[in-house]
Amino acid sequence: SLSASRVSGTECEKTWESLDNVDNVECVSEPSGGGAVYNVTFKKWPSEPMENNYFSHTGNPGLSNFSCDVGGASSMSGSPVYCNISNLVSDDVTEYEYCARRGQCDF
Repeated sequence: SLSASRVSGTECEKTWESLDNVDNVECVSEPSGGGAVYNVTFKKWPSEPMENNYFSHTGNPGLSNFSCDVGGASSMSGSPVYCNISNLVSDDVTEYEYCARRGQCDF
């Protein structure tokens, strides 16, 4: 087992960015009790993400596409382990649509 407080923001970013469907994230790690709180911000999705017949998105995946399993996590202090997924920026996100569905293209 590994204490969450030992995983740095840089390690968190490298782990997320190793996924084919993630291009750039920002991870901020804050100590909390005997562990840590991680705030992960997706900054950029790849222009040609790895997709399959089960999952695809047009550059702005919805919250329903994310889940968090804390079944293997525990707290040494007995505090509950939880995961909160929220969408902080939901407007003016450029999708992978022709001209981003924003009107005329300026090529």
